[in-house]
Amino acid sequence: DTFTTASLEVIHWPPFRESMDLIYQNIQLLNAASPLKSIVVTSALAGEGKSTLAMGLAMSAARLHQRVLLIDADLRRPSLHKQLNLPNDRGLSSLLSGDALFQHGDIQPSGPDSDISVLTAGPTPTDPAKLLSSRRMAELMAMFEQSYDLVVLDAPPVLGMVDAMLAGSFCQGVMLVGRIGQVTRTELAQAAHTLHQLNVIGMIANGATSTAYTPYVGYSAPERLPL
Repeated sequence: DTFTTASLEVIHWPPFRESMDLIYQNIQLLNAASPLKSIVVTSALAGEGKSTLAMGLAMSAARLHQRVLLIDADLRRPSLHKQLNLPNDRGLSSLLSGDALFQHGDIQPSGPDSDISVLTAGPTPTDPAKLLSSRRMAELMAMFEQSYDLVVLDAPPVLGMVDAMLAGSFCQGVMLVGRIGQVTRTELAQAAHTLHQLNVIGMIANGATSTAYTPYVGYSAPERLPL
């Protein structure tokens, strides 16, 4: 996904923020005794708004006084550093490559007035799947879950790539985004089936009306989000 001016505007749009707050609270209530520490946000196809929604979820958690780390786990087409105007010479790919040691400077603030910490994707690797399936990825996620209340991963689309499944295997939950009018029920069902061995905690209908309902939708976004 590529962030646009419209994406930036919608992140600060009050109805969007309220919907993301509601989604975050629903996630918290799934297991109130032991809240999820890490969530992958993905979609069936590219361009469904998953990156914007990952950012919105992270912002909601931070507003509710959670320590949040947002990770760009799309090592093929990263966009988080562009949207936040952050350097990307080091990032997740750097930490997963070879014996690169974690440095505190690898985690960046998302902005001067934000409580969200960010790990960008880093330089594009030759074999993203190999890195995302490595033992080092498991070690990093375990470390991040100890250091933060919530870790949100923005992962590539599910169909046609294994990356989201690999990232999801190291996280406690998976959230699937579907843009109404773009993704078909068949494609959404295929994506859900691909992820069926993981803990899919819900689906966000992006661009749905407040009364829209399908068997595949767990949550509804505000009316016609312009993503």
